Amino acid sequence: MPGLGDEGYVYQLSNGHSSVNSVVVLRVGNIVTALQYHRFTVPDAGGRGLAGALQAARWTVDSLRGRG
Repeated sequence: MPGLGDEGYVYQLSNGHSSVNSVVVLRVGNIVTALQYHRFTVPDAGGRGLAGALQAARWTVDSLRGRG
């Protein structure tokens, strides 16, 4: 996923009833981390859960690179 460290990917899980988990796994140098962003809204209209997860991932990358 461009802009998410040296490597990264995103996926979403839903129980189909009340919640959606957006997960971002990324690598910066030799550090690998997974961020989980949870919303109690199904469906996730407008992709707000995914947008929140990606923003948290960008903040994490900035912090790990010393820019945050």
